Amino acid sequence: MNNGRAMNYFSIILAACICALTFGCEKPIAEMKRAEEAIDKAKRSESALCSTAEISAAEKAYKEGLNMMDTFRYNSAKQRFEDAYSKATMVQNARCKRYPAPSFEGPAARRVRDRHTVVSGECLWYISEYSDIYGDPFQWPIIYDANRGEIDSTAHSKGHYYKEEDHIYPGQVFEIPRDSSIGEIKDARKRAGAPAPYAPPGR
Repeated sequence: MNNGRAMNYFSIILAACICALTFGCEKPIAEMKRAEEAIDKAKRSESALCSTAEISAAEKAYKEGLNMMDTFRYNSAKQRFEDAYSKATMVQNARCKRYPAPSFEGPAARRVRDRHTVVSGECLWYISEYSDIYGDPFQWPIIYDANRGEIDSTAHSKGHYYKEEDHIYPGQVFEIPRDSSIGEIKDARKRAGAPAPYAPPGR
């Protein structure tokens, strides 16, 4: 009886040593949560729309970490979570290049525009932020909804797997809606990650 118990204890200790030496037995829960939170913040940051590749890389590293957790490779999982955290943090701290809104000259100049022609490097976030568009980057879903067919058809024609708000191309001409209700504006700002109660600036 005593010999049996001793063998059981010995087996447990041996398994623990092998686990510690081979895989690392402490689950990297803190690193996993930190990476998850960093990715969520990166997706809501101002740089998200022009950092999709970096966010995808962070998400890939995070998923690899989860898979390693499932197979008890905790040390490797910890490294992947730390990598995901690092990539997501870089997105949060990034400063995407801003392009000034095209200027209008002559007597036909207007303070607001009903159309916008995309130039190289723009994304809907920055277009919506222009003072003669909405002066508010969080209203970009309004532009997307009004031009969904053009954005989607262009992305499909180029064979991309895409997030709808990201794939716009120089030369595209977008309608800029001017008759959105306050409810529609709040809904757009909520979708874009604006803070509650989602009212636009000045409202």
